[in-house]
Amino acid sequence: MNRATDRKILFLKTYSNFQRIEFNDILLIQAFGDYVKFCTEDKVYLSHTPMSRIEDMLASSNFIRVHRSFIVNISKISRVTLNKIEINNYKIPVSKSYRHNLLNQIVVI
Repeated sequence: MNRATDRKILFLKTYSNFQRIEFNDILLIQAFGDYVKFCTEDKVYLSHTPMSRIEDMLASSNFIRVHRSFIVNISKISRVTLNKIEINNYKIPVSKSYRHNLLNQIVVI
């Protein structure tokens, strides 16, 4: 597992330490000014990392960008409407520019 796309965990620099997070534990990622919030079921981590770097790192995983400020874990989505996604208690907006890509990634029958 040398390639970044083969990883299933990341170490997130938070303040003065590095926090281990498994990709599968991440519900969503939100741009927050110069920071990025990683939301899991039981905790929110804040890191000074560009959203574009996160998107590149997760490109071959189970994540998809649904808004300029949001990347979500597809396996954690409980409901999708035209304008939003629900994951646990989070309601995430879906922008028009990302909607088509989202609908192509999820199975709709």
